[in-house]
Amino acid sequence: MPAALITGAGSGIGAACAEALSSREFGVVCADVDAAAADRTASRLGRAAAVALDVRSEPDTARSVDVAVDRFGPLEAVVTAAGILRSGPAIDLDLTDFESVLRVNTTASIPRSAIVQASSWTYTFIPPASPTPGCSSGDVCIARYATRSIMRTFLQ
Repeated sequence: MPAALITGAGSGIGAACAEALSSREFGVVCADVDAAAADRTASRLGRAAAVALDVRSEPDTARSVDVAVDRFGPLEAVVTAAGILRSGPAIDLDLTDFESVLRVNTTASIPRSAIVQASSWTYTFIPPASPTPGCSSGDVCIARYATRSIMRTFLQ
């Protein structure tokens, strides 16, 4: 059975993706900074595990990949749904907030520990490119476009 790692699986798009992949017979690792939320999502699924994951922590990310591989086998899907939002136009954010949004939503959202397996993935989720409907926060649009570009580079 294929394995999937979903960041941000505690709610929203991440939880929905976990449910969708579980319904397609994936063993799913629900990863979220809110461990209780990840556990709630995992408890609703068939073959699933929950892990606490701060995407800014490479050791957390590596551990999440290890849990997926050890529990369900090689990763065939990775969904990078973890993200943060700061309200307002990007130009109005102070540099610390702007950099935090970019880090969490861009480079930290890419599980580098899983990239080595990218050539064998059956599915990948790449956030939509900017502009997207509802993408009213410039920092998030920038981060989503950057993530899409980075992942395309890795998957070529």
